[in-house]
Amino acid sequence: MDNNPVQGLPHVEATLNYLLNGAERPVSYAYTPPPGTPQTTRRNSPHTVTIRNARPILSHLSLDQHGFVLTHQDSKVANFYDEHEVREVYYPEVERLLKEATGAVKVVIFDHVVRCTPKARRGVHGVREPARIVHNDYSLKSAPRRVRDHVPEEAEESEYRP
Repeated sequence: MDNNPVQGLPHVEATLNYLLNGAERPVSYAYTPPPGTPQTTRRNSPHTVTIRNARPILSHLSLDQHGFVLTHQDSKVANFYDEHEVREVYYPEVERLLKEATGAVKVVIFDHVVRCTPKARRGVHGVREPARIVHNDYSLKSAPRRVRDHVPEEAEESEYRP
């Protein structure tokens, strides 16, 4: 990306909630906690960040150099709120896309989250509200365990041990 074309890209400013640095390790319950126990002990540290639209520089992006690419992919899914259709149609589409984009031999898609505030508030099954915090779904401990859950025989053969 010559002459830093990123600076001229269309952008928005947004406030994102990061984890506040502190001594207490935060705990969050994904289910209703015991009476008198807070849902989370997490404390947020809001930061205003610039989010840029990278679509104008698609041809300059490289997975190897930048860690991501943007790509267009048509889908035959008619209803992304239909879990069966997403698993039967979209999962194979995404698997093919990832193999083509990365050269991967094997792709394992094991779950997804559908987020929509109005539908979640109406109680639509399987729909959650958007995340309000910057987060990573896995830790150094939980990520290898998740792999073993979905590809146990390959995980046993792996030389990688955390």
